[in-house]
Amino acid sequence: MGLYLYFTIILVSAFVTFAAKPRVIISTDIGGDPDDFQSLAHYLVYADLFDTEGLISTPPGGPGRLAQIHQTLDAYKSDYPKLQTYGAYPSYDQLKSVSVQGAINAGAPSSSRSTNGSRLIVNAARKSDSRPLYVLVWGSITDLAQALHDAPDIKSKIRVYSIGSTNTTLDPASRDYVYNKHTDLWFIESDFTFRGMYEGGTQSGDLGNSSFVAQHVKGHGALGNFFNSKKTDIKMGDTPSVLYLISPLVGGVGNHDNPTSDSWGGKYKSTSHGSRYWTDISDNRVSDAGSVNRWRTQYLRHWQSRMDRCLQANGGTPPPPPPPPNPSTQSPFKGSPFAIPGTIQAEDFDNGGQGVAFSDVDASNNGGAYRSTGVDLESSNEAGYNVGWTKPGEWLEYTVNVASAGTHNLAARVASDRYGGAFRVEFGGSDKTGSLSVSNTGGTQKWTTLNKSVSLSVGQQVMRVYISGGDFNLNFITITKVLAKETAATSLLLSPSSQGDREFILPSGMQGVAIYDLSGKMIWTHRAKAPGASFNLPETVKNHNGILRLKYLD
Repeated sequence: MGLYLYFTIILVSAFVTFAAKPRVIISTDIGGDPDDFQSLAHYLVYADLFDTEGLISTPPGGPGRLAQIHQTLDAYKSDYPKLQTYGAYPSYDQLKSVSVQGAINAGAPSSSRSTNGSRLIVNAARKSDSRPLYVLVWGSITDLAQALHDAPDIKSKIRVYSIGSTNTTLDPASRDYVYNKHTDLWFIESDFTFRGMYEGGTQSGDLGNSSFVAQHVKGHGALGNFFNSKKTDIKMGDTPSVLYLISPLVGGVGNHDNPTSDSWGGKYKSTSHGSRYWTDISDNRVSDAGSVNRWRTQYLRHWQSRMDRCLQANGGTPPPPPPPPNPSTQSPFKGSPFAIPGTIQAEDFDNGGQGVAFSDVDASNNGGAYRSTGVDLESSNEAGYNVGWTKPGEWLEYTVNVASAGTHNLAARVASDRYGGAFRVEFGGSDKTGSLSVSNTGGTQKWTTLNKSVSLSVGQQVMRVYISGGDFNLNFITITKVLAKETAATSLLLSPSSQGDREFILPSGMQGVAIYDLSGKMIWTHRAKAPGASFNLPETVKNHNGILRLKYLD
């Protein structure tokens, strides 16, 4: 009987299509700051994908009013003749008819505080329609709280995506009412993740916050000029709520029913608060924003094509095609995918550049070794190179080919001179390891191995290492197949040269040990004379160059 441990790396992408148009109500404090104007202008060029059932001005504590929604719709009215040639865009009159003034004053809901906004939510939710009603909260949650107070029966029909953070301070009493009194509400609350719309990700060339607006928004119809007149760079922090809805429809990634899946609109975690409540994964501004900005190239290029609709009606002379994505297409660094079972050297991440094959917070290689990219590499005392200077939100991708489906052991070789390091490994967009913590190993070249059992599907796929807590080094990841009778108690991976004269003691019930290289060739075997006996590695094993698998024998 034998077993072994191993470490695996994983990548990103699972998607679910959503056949019917999502029903949407937007509650916005538009007029309070320019980003709500931007988010509404963005929403309107995607309006053919939604059944828009309400646009509510909810500005407690701020100057915004219904008139600011009407201003944005006026720009849409100018572009509508072109937009409607591409699909079933709602008319200006349709959208204006469902635009109302909501709450103006903050405060917990009560029997005397109903508004046109809260009544609109109740009436829409009570329609005979099997589709959920998405309420996107871009400011104060006042009108939604009042609707739930007046009609708690609507909870089963609505789904809420709320941009929290400073918006929560506009009416904390209403937010606390929703959070504490309606724990069974389907509720995404984003306090940090939404910032990935304008922080981090690929911002080179025409994908910068200012350069994108200058080249692909300004001058693109009335909506483009209206957007630019409010702010000349991308802020639009409310837009991830819209990206969450369009990601499965046009981006091929995401699942409307599962906020824990990858999506242009971010990835969230469930908590003990309730099975239908999700929020930021780590409460870290940089790492949480990374689940949005990792898709920046994709969602900006798609928005670019939508803004082009404001220039030319469908069937006319199209605008010039967008430039190719920057950087280049992703491909294996060694020319072919890493074989699994096998070892993936951390420094051999894919070709493709920033935002495609990796994401690094700065453009320089702080270690100055091996490759001329922004990934920080240095020489390793275990031979070769290692990734270092890691920061939250960074990630690396590797094209791999898994020989056979099933349970594997993923073993990651890490080192750190401090506490707080953490990462996860994804395959095909699915988190296979959960968060793996890196403790202080005694130095940045004092290596230890973290093991995790993972279930992998067969075939070529992308493995992503996502850094959620920084300042640790990663040398390599070794992934091995677990045989049917093996368990973590009977096997382990080891780097012989680092074991020295370490004494091994046979676990209870084990009679011996065998050591194999990763190809399966036996290097050494030993049978004990008595249960629980100890043994040391022979020189032939300690001098072996590479990772070996030690299996206890029954």
